Amino acid sequence: MDALYFPYLNLPASTWVNPALLFFDCLAVIAPDGGERAWHDRRTRELIELQMVRPEVPRGWDDQEDRALLSYLLGRASASRSDSAIARVHAGKLAYGGLAEGLIEARLLVRTDDNWLEGPEWVVAHLMSYLALQISAHSPRSLPLVTDQRAAARVMVGPREAVLESRRIRAVSRLLPVPPGARPSELAAFREQHGRELRNFRDYLNALITRDPFNPDGEDRLEARIRQAEELRAHLVGEMRSFDWRDRGIAISILALSTGAALPDHAPWTFGAGLVGLGLTGAQALSSRERRRRAENSRLIFAAKVAGRWPASAASTLW
Repeated sequence: MDALYFPYLNLPASTWVNPALLFFDCLAVIAPDGGERAWHDRRTRELIELQMVRPEVPRGWDDQEDRALLSYLLGRASASRSDSAIARVHAGKLAYGGLAEGLIEARLLVRTDDNWLEGPEWVVAHLMSYLALQISAHSPRSLPLVTDQRAAARVMVGPREAVLESRRIRAVSRLLPVPPGARPSELAAFREQHGRELRNFRDYLNALITRDPFNPDGEDRLEARIRQAEELRAHLVGEMRSFDWRDRGIAISILALSTGAALPDHAPWTFGAGLVGLGLTGAQALSSRERRRRAENSRLIFAAKVAGRWPASAASTLW
């Protein structure tokens, strides 16, 4: 399952990116035509090299849709304030057709000397959201949109899509809280190692975010469900830690040795007590093993293993 991040060339802070990298197979970013890695920052380039992120160049749809967007922007421009903040978009993102020239002719964008286009912030926001929606709609496989920018999400077509995108990211970040210091290579290895659990978790999360209606009451219900999921994840972490063959094996070995030593010492009471202790310890080990087995079958076990691999610390909580 891939996703398309927008509106920027580079991915946001690690606190947002790391959970998304664990949840999605690959994050796409809207990139200018030409494929120059120099446009991306160091972390985004590293993720591209690890094949956890890929550049996505806008192309492959009818220019009739571009003309519809241009008409909409022209109509809105007549009612918009002229003192809007200025934003930029790389000209390479619009190299696929004539949309850039149309926006320049309409004086909604102007060229600069460094292959960038500048214009009112609301124009660039609508333009990047439009490119994201077009790439997603024309992708050969499902490509949901994700963003950390509320302004970009608000201009998306259709309130349901915007709410669904917000819900997905909120649930992923809450249930997979990976600290900023986690290395991308570690995330890639962990995701590959726990592929089956990840697929089950995706099914669980998609059901979670679509279960309640897309209204304020539904948002309150979703928040309650996420809190319940966090509590269940904490319980599963405890169940996973309750059984460890190394700890149990050491305890059983020591008890077995002391019990066996009682026979040569002609200490039947010590030997009997040791047998009872071995029986109780073995029963506890089997009970813990059974609880762990049941925990492994939970659709939230991937989130529990993430929490176990990258436990919360005072530093990650404060920063």
